[in-house]
Parts: sequence; C-alpha cells; structure tokens
Amino acid sequence: DLVLFITKICRLNNLEVIQPANFSNEQNLKKLTSLKPDLIVVAAYGQILTKEILEVPEFGCLNIHASLLPRWRGAAPIERAIIAGDNETGITIMQMNEGLDTGDILMTNKHPISNTETSGSLTESLSVMGAHLILKTLDSINQIKHLPQNSSDAIYAKKILKAEAQIDWSQSALSISQKIRAFNPRPIAQSQAEAKQFKDKVIRIIDAEPLNIDCSKSPGMVVEQKKDSCHIATGSGLLSI
Repeated sequence: DLVLFITKICRLNNLEVIQPANFSNEQNLKKLTSLKPDLIVVAAYGQILTKEILEVPEFGCLNIHASLLPRWRGAAPIERAIIAGDNETGITIMQMNEGLDTGDILMTNKHPISNTETSGSLTESLSVMGAHLILKTLDSINQIKHLPQNSSDAIYAKKILKAEAQIDWSQSALSISQKIRAFNPRPIAQSQAEAKQFKDKVIRIIDAEPLNIDCSKSPGMVVEQKKDSCHIATGSGLLSI
C-alpha cells in the first residue's frame, strides 16, 4: 500500500505524519496553519480543498493530476482515457483553486497510451512521471508562467462505478477490450456466463484482444474455445479473451 510505504519513509526520517479524513473541521485547519507550509502538494486526494486551506501556504497548493487538462478533470482520468480510446495522456501540474481541477496549468508532460495499456500499468508510469515533474516544477516555482485552462474544452472523468464493470457484448470488440484494460486491476470487467459448463458463474476478464473478424453468431456467444484463449462474438468483430 503506497500510503503505508510513504508513512514509513516519513517516520524513518523523523517527519511528522498527519492523516485527517478531511480538512473541513476547525481543529484540522488550525493544525495545518500551525505548520506554516510554504507549499502544499496534492496527488489523488479525492477532496476539494476549501478557500481557507488554499490560502494557507505562501505558494498555494499544487495538484499532480493524471491527465492533460482540461481533458479528464475529476476522479478517474486514467480509466476514462483508456475507455475512450485516447492515444495519449500525461501529467499536469496545476495551481489549485476552489473548482474541480480548474486551476491554472504550470507544467505538463505527455505519455502515449498503447493498445495493451491497463489502468494498472499506466498508473505506475504516470506516478513516476508525476514525481519527476513536480520536482521540476518546484525548482522553478517563481519563474513558471501560469496558463489558464480553456473550460470549453473540459471533459470530466466521473468516478468508476462497480456496475460499469458488467460487459455489454452488443458493443464492439474494440470498445469491450478498452473497458477490460481500463478496469484492470479494479474493479475487473465481468460477464455472466451462458455456456453450460459455466452456468450461473461470473467470469472476470483481465486481458483481451479485439479481432477484426466478422461473425454471424449472437453477441456474447462463444465462437471458438482453445486452451489459452476463447473467441467471443460481439456487436462488431470477435474478442479473444
């Protein structure tokens, strides 16, 4: 667990660790103010900071966001980029304001999305990229030009719901494969099996490849089953899982 790892490193280096569920109550705000931070850095925090908190540090609060803003503001930018079939994403370092990922852009770095990329692998790559980019940002914090976002280009990455993991076989093989990659490692794409040997079983699919092969069978039906793969009919093309 990343949080436990960071906590351990901090304690080994005699750094104080505070883990408030939120900063909205007066006691937590008072504690934060007493630390007199020059800067606050946020990564995947999941809460919108209030104006009171944003104004505490001299240089404000910076967010390490896993997309090229203003595309994919919000909770699940990595998953939504893969589901949408985006060819690239990246990291944005932004100056936080009271909105949801609406602040000025300070620095960005692009990262390609391959046709085998999962949310797990992309998260790992972007974590490393974000760590390097925030250090680069901090080194030149006084010289960076702030770039306002064009809100008319904004797209929101809403939170991933477990119900979305259910596969709709009437969609294309490409769309389904993107969902499978986006939901790996969680919540894992799944389908209720219809084959007799798997009757009433939930099948969780972690890897799949779209095949540009026409098929006359109904979506969801098994076309061919091999030792290491299974071809399933979709709304358009076959999916090898």
